[in-house]
Amino acid sequence: MAKTNDITEITFEQEKKTFSWMCTALETACIVMFAAFAVTVAVVLGVVIAGGAKMNDVIVLAVNSGVLLLGMASALNYGRVIFRSLKSGETPFRYDIADKVRDASLALVICGLAGILVQAVSNSFSEAFSDICHYYFFVTVGNMFTGVLLGIMSYVMNYGCKLQQESDETL
Repeated sequence: MAKTNDITEITFEQEKKTFSWMCTALETACIVMFAAFAVTVAVVLGVVIAGGAKMNDVIVLAVNSGVLLLGMASALNYGRVIFRSLKSGETPFRYDIADKVRDASLALVICGLAGILVQAVSNSFSEAFSDICHYYFFVTVGNMFTGVLLGIMSYVMNYGCKLQQESDETL
């Protein structure tokens, strides 16, 4: 006689497989995005050097790019760890995940502020950099805005963790 399966159990198992696959895809996307950013920075620096730019212009561009890349790398690394934790966990509302989201938020905001500071100082070292400084400013503000949104999400997740804990203790 064939075993009877509960339809909600089958649906839940399918959902867990889909969620696990999605977490793996997003973890991979974090790695690919970081690699794309790093390669783009290297290519831009290579083009600037090959174009015969002055060394102080190249250094200013490298420092500004490095600050932005550091913030993005840190946030993407937290994202990679978050998706790996989500894939293996039972519930997404865990304090370690909320803390990692908060840390990614702080990384983006702090590197955004550092980027604005570096950009302000860069104009005194390189006049050529002021032409592309506007693009860096938009990226920096975008990082800070994303960081603020992640900070808000971390508070929501922390609240969800508290509700999850109360639910678990009630049962």
